[in-house]
Amino acid sequence: MKLVNRFALSLILSGLLTVPAWAQDTGSSSGSAGQASGAGAGQSSEQGAGQSSGQDQAAGSAQGKAGARTDRMFVQKAAAGGMLEVQLGKLAQEKAADQQVKDFGKRMEDEHSKANEQLMGIANTMGVTPPSSLPAKEQAKVDKLSKLSGADFDRQYMTMMVSEHRKDVRDFQRASKTAKDESLKNFATSTLPTLQEHLKQAQELHGKVGGKAAGESASKKPADQQQ
Repeated sequence: MKLVNRFALSLILSGLLTVPAWAQDTGSSSGSAGQASGAGAGQSSEQGAGQSSGQDQAAGSAQGKAGARTDRMFVQKAAAGGMLEVQLGKLAQEKAADQQVKDFGKRMEDEHSKANEQLMGIANTMGVTPPSSLPAKEQAKVDKLSKLSGADFDRQYMTMMVSEHRKDVRDFQRASKTAKDESLKNFATSTLPTLQEHLKQAQELHGKVGGKAAGESASKKPADQQQ
């Protein structure tokens, strides 16, 4: 037996005895299967990464569209509000009885006109077309106050100014934090302190003129001075 083994070994070493073909095929098949398995795993990993990247891009696109839509809505609302403030400010200068209310109206016309010009420039760069005239809701407010004058106008105007500036401050505070367009965000941030000053002054004037009885003259003398 030992002699046979030695003889076979010598044949192998001399190249006369080769490894059987079936053994070679088994090794080759095993290698091919390993390569195929590795390729499949790589393709699956690449497909998974591609799907994840596509989902992230879709989510980012949806968020971007929602942010742009919110920015456009703010531009439209701020533009309409600014035009309203200008129109009512002009009315106050014509119809108010109290000089401080007239002066407040002048301030509204000047400062909101300036803010509107800035907003129009930003809207153009954004490709947004703001309203060129007052929307029906805002126009109704102008029509209402245009029918009043004197002390009645003072009360209604200052009541409206408090209400409108509360909404303005709230909207500009939100835009200063959440606007996607950087120029619009900066505009909201820089304009907000002015609107807060407007609200404070409106509240003070409202307290001054709001307690007057209907038809009472702003210059009426106290009862103890009447003879």
